[in-house]
Amino acid sequence: MCCNEFCPLIYNNKQGINSANHLVSIMNIGNQLYSSLSQLTRQSFLMQIELPTLLNVFETDYELQIQ
Repeated sequence: MCCNEFCPLIYNNKQGINSANHLVSIMNIGNQLYSSLSQLTRQSFLMQIELPTLLNVFETDYELQIQ
């Protein structure tokens, strides 16, 4: 699962997805998260194990369990 896959789940859980503008916001959030993680790891591509297990989005803490 990559950033652009779990961002819509979190976004929908927090405030719902009701318009095309929400989809644009979701993609922007996912891209920003991926860019930040790529810079931290100094990798162009992230492996699944490099994704965070704890994440704070919209002032809510999430624990991601990748199975």
